[in-house]
Amino acid sequence: MALVRTNRDQRTSAALFGTGGFASNAFTPSNNSLLVVIAFFIDQADSGSEGTSLTITDSVGLTWTSRAATTGSPAWSYGLRIWTAPVTTGVSMTVTIDCGAVSVDIYRVEVYDYTGYDTTTPVGATATGTDADGDGAASITLSAAPATTSEVIASALTVLNADVNIGITNGAGFTELFDADMSAGFGWSETEVRSGSTS
Repeated sequence: MALVRTNRDQRTSAALFGTGGFASNAFTPSNNSLLVVIAFFIDQADSGSEGTSLTITDSVGLTWTSRAATTGSPAWSYGLRIWTAPVTTGVSMTVTIDCGAVSVDIYRVEVYDYTGYDTTTPVGATATGTDADGDGAASITLSAAPATTSEVIASALTVLNADVNIGITNGAGFTELFDADMSAGFGWSETEVRSGSTS
């Protein structure tokens, strides 16, 4: 069976969100799918919080595995984290992202599901990294070469010290899913995918 990705939900919180969990809209994942959740946040203060500060829960009790989380954010506190959870029978549900006691400026959550995936090794390779200034191309090396039948899903987050409309340009061979202005020009997130690659 071919690998098929379905976009389920994308939601951005209001600015100056504060503490407490941020929930997705309700969605129903496919039966026998792998649910992928990507969460982004920007701190109101430079508290030292990172992608590893984020946690996830859901309304139906799935088992979540953290696949990637940022541990560095040049010049401010912000980050992203990616989790997966296997779904046997899809039912209407929500996911909730939290950052503990951190007073969050803004959250973004994106939800996808994949059918036709390898249930033994659902994620073949991962990578995280940072860029000192967010200017120009950044390069990150996966922990292993992807299979030709797989899809690489990549996300980036940058925070600016000025309200400018820059966006993030997707990498060579990647197709952009979302380029989101998270915080009135002060923060941008990007999610993109690439298939059929072996390096």
